[in-house]
Amino acid sequence: MSLYADIKQAEVNITGNQETGIQAEFNFPENLELFKGHFPTTPILPGVAQIEMVRFVLETVFSQKMSIKTIKKTKFSYLVRPNTPVFLNVNILSFEPEDTGQISVRVTVHADDKVAGKLNLSFLIV
Repeated sequence: MSLYADIKQAEVNITGNQETGIQAEFNFPENLELFKGHFPTTPILPGVAQIEMVRFVLETVFSQKMSIKTIKKTKFSYLVRPNTPVFLNVNILSFEPEDTGQISVRVTVHADDKVAGKLNLSFLIV
Protein backbone atom coordinates (compact mmCIF):
# COMPACT_ATOMS: atom_id res chain seq x y z
CA MET A 1 0.00 0.00 0.00
CA SER A 2 1.24 3.52 -0.74
CA LEU A 3 1.55 6.51 1.56
CA TYR A 4 -1.32 8.26 -0.23
CA ALA A 5 -3.49 5.14 0.09
CA ASP A 6 -2.78 5.08 3.84
CA ILE A 7 -3.87 8.71 4.09
CA LYS A 8 -7.12 7.79 2.33
CA GLN A 9 -7.60 5.03 4.95
CA ALA A 10 -7.53 7.56 7.80
CA GLU A 11 -10.66 8.89 9.40
CA VAL A 12 -10.91 12.39 7.88
CA ASN A 13 -13.19 15.39 8.41
CA ILE A 14 -12.67 18.45 6.16
CA THR A 15 -14.41 21.81 6.65
CA GLY A 16 -14.01 25.35 5.32
CA ASN A 17 -13.37 26.72 1.84
CA GLN A 18 -11.01 28.85 -0.23
CA GLU A 19 -12.22 32.13 1.28
CA THR A 20 -12.23 31.16 4.96
CA GLY A 21 -9.42 28.63 4.93
CA ILE A 22 -9.65 24.87 5.21
CA GLN A 23 -9.58 22.84 8.38
CA ALA A 24 -9.11 19.10 8.44
CA GLU A 25 -8.95 16.47 11.14
CA PHE A 26 -7.21 13.14 10.53
CA ASN A 27 -7.02 10.11 12.77
CA PHE A 28 -4.59 7.37 11.75
CA PRO A 29 -4.87 3.87 13.21
CA GLU A 30 -1.59 2.27 14.24
CA ASN A 31 -1.90 -0.64 11.77
CA LEU A 32 -1.23 1.53 8.68
CA GLU A 33 1.92 0.89 6.64
CA LEU A 34 3.15 4.47 7.08
CA PHE A 35 3.89 3.74 10.76
CA LYS A 36 5.73 0.46 10.20
CA GLY A 37 9.09 1.87 9.19
CA HIS A 38 9.01 5.14 11.09
CA PHE A 39 9.96 3.89 13.76
CA PRO A 40 9.18 0.20 14.44
CA THR A 41 9.35 0.35 18.26
CA THR A 42 7.95 3.88 18.62
CA PRO A 43 5.81 4.71 15.55
CA ILE A 44 5.37 8.36 14.57
CA LEU A 45 3.67 10.11 11.67
CA PRO A 46 6.35 10.88 9.05
CA GLY A 47 6.79 14.49 7.92
CA VAL A 48 6.24 13.44 4.31
CA ALA A 49 2.82 12.11 5.35
CA GLN A 50 1.94 15.56 6.70
CA ILE A 51 2.81 17.06 3.31
CA GLU A 52 0.70 14.43 1.52
CA MET A 53 -2.19 15.14 3.92
CA VAL A 54 -2.21 18.72 2.60
CA ARG A 55 -2.33 17.48 -0.99
CA PHE A 56 -5.18 15.11 -0.11
CA VAL A 57 -7.18 17.95 1.50
CA LEU A 58 -6.66 20.28 -1.49
CA GLU A 59 -7.58 17.60 -4.02
CA THR A 60 -10.72 16.82 -2.03
CA VAL A 61 -11.83 20.44 -1.61
CA PHE A 62 -11.06 21.56 -5.17
CA SER A 63 -11.94 18.23 -6.88
CA GLN A 64 -8.73 18.41 -8.92
CA LYS A 65 -5.58 16.28 -8.99
CA MET A 66 -2.46 18.13 -7.82
CA SER A 67 1.25 17.58 -7.66
CA ILE A 68 3.74 19.24 -5.35
CA LYS A 69 5.53 22.11 -7.10
CA THR A 70 7.65 23.51 -4.27
CA ILE A 71 8.24 22.92 -0.62
CA LYS A 72 9.23 26.39 0.46
CA LYS A 73 9.43 25.73 4.18
CA THR A 74 8.76 22.87 6.55
CA LYS A 75 9.30 22.63 10.25
CA PHE A 76 8.22 19.57 12.21
CA SER A 77 8.28 20.27 15.93
CA TYR A 78 6.25 17.56 17.67
CA LEU A 79 6.13 13.78 17.31
CA VAL A 80 2.65 12.64 16.29
CA ARG A 81 1.77 9.14 17.46
CA PRO A 82 -0.83 6.76 15.97
CA ASN A 83 -4.45 7.18 17.12
CA THR A 84 -3.82 10.87 17.87
CA PRO A 85 -6.14 13.36 16.18
CA VAL A 86 -4.13 15.56 13.78
CA PHE A 87 -5.55 18.94 12.79
CA LEU A 88 -4.56 20.91 9.69
CA ASN A 89 -5.29 24.60 9.31
CA VAL A 90 -4.75 25.43 5.62
CA ASN A 91 -4.49 29.09 4.67
CA ILE A 92 -4.79 29.65 0.90
CA LEU A 93 -2.18 32.25 -0.10
CA SER A 94 -2.98 32.21 -3.82
CA PHE A 95 -5.09 30.15 -6.17
CA GLU A 96 -4.68 30.73 -9.91
CA PRO A 97 -6.29 27.79 -11.72
CA GLU A 98 -6.56 29.56 -15.10
CA ASP A 99 -3.30 31.56 -15.07
CA THR A 100 -0.55 29.36 -13.64
CA GLY A 101 -2.52 26.32 -12.51
CA GLN A 102 -0.92 26.84 -9.13
CA ILE A 103 -2.12 27.00 -5.54
CA SER A 104 0.08 28.20 -2.67
CA VAL A 105 -0.72 27.44 0.96
CA ARG A 106 0.56 27.96 4.47
CA VAL A 107 -0.36 25.15 6.84
CA THR A 108 -0.17 24.64 10.57
CA VAL A 109 -0.40 21.09 11.90
CA HIS A 110 -1.60 20.49 15.48
CA ALA A 111 -1.67 17.36 17.65
CA ASP A 112 -2.18 17.03 21.40
CA ASP A 113 -2.79 20.81 21.58
CA LYS A 114 0.73 21.44 20.29
CA VAL A 115 2.05 22.76 17.00
CA ALA A 116 3.39 19.67 15.26
CA GLY A 117 4.42 21.34 12.02
CA LYS A 118 4.44 24.44 9.87
CA LEU A 119 4.48 24.09 6.10
CA ASN A 120 4.64 26.53 3.20
CA LEU A 121 3.90 24.68 -0.05
CA SER A 122 2.77 25.19 -3.59
CA PHE A 123 0.99 22.71 -5.85
CA LEU A 124 0.24 22.47 -9.56
CA ILE A 125 -3.12 21.36 -10.87
CA VAL A 126 -2.49 18.38 -13.15
